[in-house]
Amino acid sequence: MKKSFATINCLIWLAFFQCFQAAWAMSPTDRDMILLSVTGTRWGAMQAAFTAHAFSLKTTIGRAIWHDSAPNTIELVNPENASHIVIPLSQYIEDISSHSRRRRESGSSVKSVSLADGHKARETTLFAEGQSGQRQILQKTVSLDDVTLPKALNEAWCYIMANPPSSGFVVALASSKGHRHRDSAAVGSPKNLVEYQSVKLVPVQKDRFTVPKSYKLASDSATFYLSPGGESLKKEDIDDLFRSSAR
Repeated sequence: MKKSFATINCLIWLAFFQCFQAAWAMSPTDRDMILLSVTGTRWGAMQAAFTAHAFSLKTTIGRAIWHDSAPNTIELVNPENASHIVIPLSQYIEDISSHSRRRRESGSSVKSVSLADGHKARETTLFAEGQSGQRQILQKTVSLDDVTLPKALNEAWCYIMANPPSSGFVVALASSKGHRHRDSAAVGSPKNLVEYQSVKLVPVQKDRFTVPKSYKLASDSATFYLSPGGESLKKEDIDDLFRSSAR
């Protein structure tokens, strides 16, 4: 009988703990945002801010703003020349990603891990197997269990982080440098594209999600990245820029 009571008590405490953990899971709202800090070779030092309907990626060279009202596009902001431009989300992902050919997966593994700041997470590893039979790592992903995003934000964020939506809130990403064409096996150790630093819930900072009214809408990518004042560039302007940089 005592054993039965002990079992019941354990089940009660387990249910209470699960409810407590779910209640304290962080989710963005219109008033509070998730602020994720990362580093790595993809963006360098970067802060990603998530509200209920948008996220903003802030790096040393500018910002990228995504909103669920236009899920297939992203707005880039260049403070150096006070300009902004809207491009397809797929183009942005292509620009920030490595351009190696997609490799064939041969399996995966998932394990629970604890991060340095105490957050519970899942580490998912994808593998490839070459003709030699040796299994090698293609990609490693770390996802937080105690942070949830709205469906549309989660899908877009996972797309940027090269993961399916089922991965959840991805905070770290490592990928192998390349592959051998003859057997599609990975070459080299995984490279840390995105490294987790911290995550917290803070009041929404609206300036992260808006473009100053004085900023000019760039007519094309060349103008956005190269024009000193955000004005449209002519062919001779671009030629002059390249000639100046070659001196």
